[in-house]
Amino acid sequence: MRLVHLLKKHPRKWRESDYRTAALNLAGAAFSLWRANQSLDRETGEKMDLESKDLLGAIIDGRAHPLDARFDGFMADHHLTNARLRLLEMGNVWPEIVPSWDFKQRDLDARWSYAQVILSETIDNFATHLGRTALSN
Repeated sequence: MRLVHLLKKHPRKWRESDYRTAALNLAGAAFSLWRANQSLDRETGEKMDLESKDLLGAIIDGRAHPLDARFDGFMADHHLTNARLRLLEMGNVWPEIVPSWDFKQRDLDARWSYAQVILSETIDNFATHLGRTALSN
């Protein structure tokens, strides 16, 4: 919700090309973290490996649905990876806004929590940056 309020507060600014890309990456990361949280079943490892194989088979057979509960672990991993990649992409363009990512092994719950902290700090930094640029214009 903080991101929505921030974008509503600066409607013209985030539509500019550099800010638009940042806003879309933040929105994409936020959505992916929300979706990952819906899929977390707190089980990892072998179960997720089996889910990915079952999902691939279901896709090939034409009977897969992305919200199918059988694939929750795999989908949580997918959405967490998407959130991380969006934040890393934004960090390539805005290194002063996105905290650096500490690459280490984490289980799904820890990955979600860590990504949530990075997203929150990034939104705070983006809000500060937008506020400074709004004052200078």
